Amino acid sequence: MRVLRRIDRQQFHLDFCCLSGQPGAYASEIEALGRKIHPCKASRNLVRFNRDFGRILDGGYDIVHSHVHYFSGYLLWRAKAAGVRGRIAHSHTTLRQRNPSLGRIAYLIWMRNWIHKYANAGVAVSHGTAQTLWGRDWQQDNRWRVIYCGIDLPDPHLASPRDQVRQALGISPTHLLVGHVGNFYESKNHKFLVDVAHAMVRRNPRTSFLLVGDGPLKERIEGEVQRMGLEDHFIFAGLRPDVPRLLSAMDLFLMPSRYEGLPIAGLEAQAAGLPVVFSDAITREACVVTELVTYLSLDSPSDEWASQLLALAGRRMDAINCRAAFQRKGFSIEASVNQLAVLYRSLVGEYNA
Repeated sequence: MRVLRRIDRQQFHLDFCCLSGQPGAYASEIEALGRKIHPCKASRNLVRFNRDFGRILDGGYDIVHSHVHYFSGYLLWRAKAAGVRGRIAHSHTTLRQRNPSLGRIAYLIWMRNWIHKYANAGVAVSHGTAQTLWGRDWQQDNRWRVIYCGIDLPDPHLASPRDQVRQALGISPTHLLVGHVGNFYESKNHKFLVDVAHAMVRRNPRTSFLLVGDGPLKERIEGEVQRMGLEDHFIFAGLRPDVPRLLSAMDLFLMPSRYEGLPIAGLEAQAAGLPVVFSDAITREACVVTELVTYLSLDSPSDEWASQLLALAGRRMDAINCRAAFQRKGFSIEASVNQLAVLYRSLVGEYNA
């Protein structure tokens, strides 16, 4: 969506295929921009899926840009069969399954081989995600490249008033506010986050936690918060379109993920000048403003995490300096869009040739 908002829509027409079978959360904005959404539910009925996806490809697309990890192999094979010349596999995660079944192993080998065979370009959000999908020697293949997911850098002159945002959320201006943005999945490690919160509240009872996101584990985490007697210290904000505004109300940002490709929320927190504590499972490429970022091991006890967070309180940086670091390291949305536009043009040029 960030790319669609910023790319030259006179030169590039981006439509969306949603494999959930649903239009998705951004449907109204996509349609308002004059673009199409193709719901196409992925299922084990490959005959039906092959037919439905083939109808989409009949729209005359020059490029299929797939973001669904290993299943990209199937989609790009189908795109090749339909005569689509530009076929991009995009890797967003470092997840490696533990103890997969023999059937799953066969599927992963099959899909990886098809990605290597049918993709004529590949993008990864970090070096770790590139290695996950394409192997250790991925840099020897000139089809593969890293393009960081750039963010919309906040205008430091248009910052939301901290106290006004807190008042709207019902948070005292004197409380230490720890924030987290991420949907409620196992990868985000919310259970450990609650353990850290418990340790922090024991030391500083005037500590609050703002969790932004939704997902299948949300009710379980809400129950854990109640079980530990922390309900007065937590706000579950749900899905929000105003994350930069909410970041302005926070004092610290916590992300104890078990794995990540490139955590956009962690980047946005740094751009807002927040001290950030990452788990050591998160790529070092996510450290853009080095003065703000601390890495801790997931093997360390929650008390150690609490101590580190409390020590970082009050160390927020000026957003102007943070903006310069993002622009210097290529993490702005403008940099990402420019690199994608170059890639798209190269594939279209190859097609026209």
